[in-house]
Amino acid sequence: LASQNEIEQEFNIKRSTTTIMLQRMEKHGLIIRVNDPKDKRKSRHN
Repeated sequence: LASQNEIEQEFNIKRSTTTIMLQRMEKHGLIIRVNDPKDKRKSRHN
């Protein structure tokens, strides 16, 4: 599982681009967003 921040850093892309990309991938069933059990403010992507 990766956080949005980890994805941004790994692929060197902007937050706004990452947000749109993850929303589209989730809409098409390519990823699942999971709440981070350690920090309720964050979500992880699987």
